[in-house]
Amino acid sequence: MEIDSSGRISSMIHHSSGNQVIPTKLFGNQLVLFDDIPLYWDAWDCMDYHIETRNVVNRPSCTEEEVHVELATPLKVTLKWSQPVGHNSRVHQKIHVTAVHSFIEFETRVEWAENRKFLKVEFPVEVLANQVKVLCFYLLILTKLNKFFIQASFDTQFGFLNRPNHKVIDFTATSIHLPS
Repeated sequence: MEIDSSGRISSMIHHSSGNQVIPTKLFGNQLVLFDDIPLYWDAWDCMDYHIETRNVVNRPSCTEEEVHVELATPLKVTLKWSQPVGHNSRVHQKIHVTAVHSFIEFETRVEWAENRKFLKVEFPVEVLANQVKVLCFYLLILTKLNKFFIQASFDTQFGFLNRPNHKVIDFTATSIHLPS
């Protein structure tokens, strides 16, 4: 796995298959800020045109505190970085990688003071599968799944919720919101 100076994952190799998981020229853990200007109700009425207002937050030129090693032991490494978001907000993140787990843990704290904006994190992946299952133990927003997935299944307190990962047509437009 390779993490750049702004906390983005630029490369990740699946251990058992040897395949690259992150697509070329894309980044995992990419924080993106969008405008949220609804037609009717604040915080509830997310319009499709918000995608046109995409603004990448953690670029190498924008990161105030570059990624640095906070903890390094033989079994665990913790990386830390922070930077401003928007006009008045700030994001702090720790990335935990261990030798005993097959996952990466992202501990993210956001001091939010923006108005009519929302923050997403993108994890584009290149995995061939019929569906992906996401356990929502942490706040997790998936905005870019590769075209190979047919749907994503989200584990909620009331059961599983399935959502398509492709661009939706009018009658399924309400399903673009993912549980967290």
